[in-house]
Amino acid sequence: MERLNAQAWAARVGDAKVTLAAFPEDLIGAARKQAADVLGELAGKNDATAKVHASYLAFRERTAPWSRISIESVLRARGA
Repeated sequence: MERLNAQAWAARVGDAKVTLAAFPEDLIGAARKQAADVLGELAGKNDATAKVHASYLAFRERTAPWSRISIESVLRARGA
């Protein structure tokens, strides 16, 4: 996925009408809240979905600290 994203970005950078920018933090926060609401609602519909949702939340909580450190370290190491 990274390779394809980099290729698409490189193809667009040459186009003077295209600017690459990160999403604003308020938009990310709103999207995160909306996604959590929708997933929570779906998890309430049946036991199987609730089990998958709980497993996903536990996984995300366990891995988030490591992901923050590892991804930031890789970017720092390659000078990005």
